[in-house]
Amino acid sequence: MKTLREVQEERNQKVADAQALLDKAKSEKRELSDDEQKQFDALLEEKAALEKQIENKRKQEDFAAQRAMTGNFNVGGEAPKESKDEKNLRNYSVLKMIRSQVDQKPLDGVEKEVHEEGVKEAKELGQEIRGFAIPSRLISKRDNSVTMPTQPEDGAAVVSKDVRDDLSILDMLRNALVTRQLGCTYLNDLVGNVAFTRLTQRPVASWKPEVGALDKSNVKFAADELSPKRLGTYTIQSLQFIRQTAPSVERQIREEIAYAISEGVDIAAISGTGTNNQPTGILNHTGVASINVSGLGTNGGPLTRANIITLRTALLKRNIRGRRLAWLLNAATQGSLANTPIATGSDKFILEGDNLLGYPVVMSNMVPSDLDKGSASDSLSAMIFGDWSELYIAQWGGIDILTDPYTLAVDGQVKIVAQGFFNVLVHRPEAFAYYKDIVTT
Repeated sequence: MKTLREVQEERNQKVADAQALLDKAKSEKRELSDDEQKQFDALLEEKAALEKQIENKRKQEDFAAQRAMTGNFNVGGEAPKESKDEKNLRNYSVLKMIRSQVDQKPLDGVEKEVHEEGVKEAKELGQEIRGFAIPSRLISKRDNSVTMPTQPEDGAAVVSKDVRDDLSILDMLRNALVTRQLGCTYLNDLVGNVAFTRLTQRPVASWKPEVGALDKSNVKFAADELSPKRLGTYTIQSLQFIRQTAPSVERQIREEIAYAISEGVDIAAISGTGTNNQPTGILNHTGVASINVSGLGTNGGPLTRANIITLRTALLKRNIRGRRLAWLLNAATQGSLANTPIATGSDKFILEGDNLLGYPVVMSNMVPSDLDKGSASDSLSAMIFGDWSELYIAQWGGIDILTDPYTLAVDGQVKIVAQGFFNVLVHRPEAFAYYKDIVTT
């Protein structure tokens, strides 16, 4: 039986072979020959079949990892017997790994096994682990979020389930993680650079008499490539805090690591600049349409129901498949719309609940509210409407965690550095539209 990685590599090769056919025809300034077209079609069919295998294998691994981390108890019945590996994973502790680095002691037990698996995975990806490794099967099968614990595919599966409510720590109020909530396409366990081909010109059918030549209809493609980009951050914890053994401390350490990485990915997906090693996000992608109507004004302006209908209509006119259409806005815009009547004198407001003009609304303060236009400085907000399945978020391998107990030793503090490799691709830019000049009240 092939492993998930082997199937992914086979899928990637099919994509590369298909792209090679297109590149050859383009360099020779011609269309694909009949034989090349047959090869191309066959490669796409094989790619689709392999992607189905990948999806099935991911589901199987997700199920196994979830069961190993949280247990799988029968309601009203006895708990099923756990394998040795499952029991070990239930006892796995990130905090113990951090303490081992602080005390300069070698890892042992399940922490050693997990680290060795992460190192092996990193080597296969051509990466170097400087601290200790959390392999992708413990973190990348989910959205790395621990803020939505009701979904088993979330990072909540990485968090201990044995923490008592009275031991929990009240975390800081945080921005909601939105890319998975909105339905982006999440790609993990990637190897090397990954090419994507998208259709830019579709075939057009025409009506003809019983006997008569059909019109030629060219199909055109564009290629995108994702390569791994390093994303990391660090947190500072007191040495005393790390010495604690309460389950809630373990949980908070995991949450801090998972959230720091996830927040960076989400911000890049929404408003990444494309410079300084950052991916290009939706709001800065040249292929995404900015709907700039005069109603918003030279210096921006408030949203009206008519403005919002204009934005929605502009997107739907592009014949977007619309699998996961939704609005994304920040708290300032949400509050403004909830306080703006549909029409003068009306007792109904533009936004009531979590639905706007028939599509879901998701709020996150990662959507900027400090944009400029004309004389308006650091005060304008953005709002995005789109098919979020056309936003791809990619991850290579797991997470590398390095502790520094020396730099802040005199203050009794420890620096914890977490980093991994990610990237973002707006696969079909035409599937998104936005305003970037909203005045909120």
